[in-house]
Amino acid sequence: MMAWLLDVLVGLVVTGMELGALALYWFLRGLKVWAAKGRPVPERKNRDIALYTSVAALSAAVAYGSFRASLPVTAVLQALPFSFMVLGMLAVIRKVVQHRREMSRLRKRYKAWKNTPLLPDHRALPRPYASAPPPRPGRPS
Repeated sequence: MMAWLLDVLVGLVVTGMELGALALYWFLRGLKVWAAKGRPVPERKNRDIALYTSVAALSAAVAYGSFRASLPVTAVLQALPFSFMVLGMLAVIRKVVQHRREMSRLRKRYKAWKNTPLLPDHRALPRPYASAPPPRPGRPS
């Protein structure tokens, strides 16, 4: 009974520390965005991807270690955030790919629209003598 209680306690403490670290990161990131007053924050996306990848890897390592140490509740509590992080990253990657395809399609449509003339080309208009050639000089008609 004591081992089961210790297992639950360790699982909750480790998961709480990870979630607390993520909440602190999100708060500090929000402060940077607020301080920038609408200007872009450099390398924000790269840091987010690196953080989420490292948190997922850390959760997987802790889950594997706790499973090997016969702490099944801790292993499950660590495997759940890991699986949610992996699924979340896959969903983000899918959305990014869809967004890039859509932007590429819109960019092509815009370029095609931009290259169309607003008025018809004056050389393409019919000339007044298009049906009969003009008379040659020097010959009576």
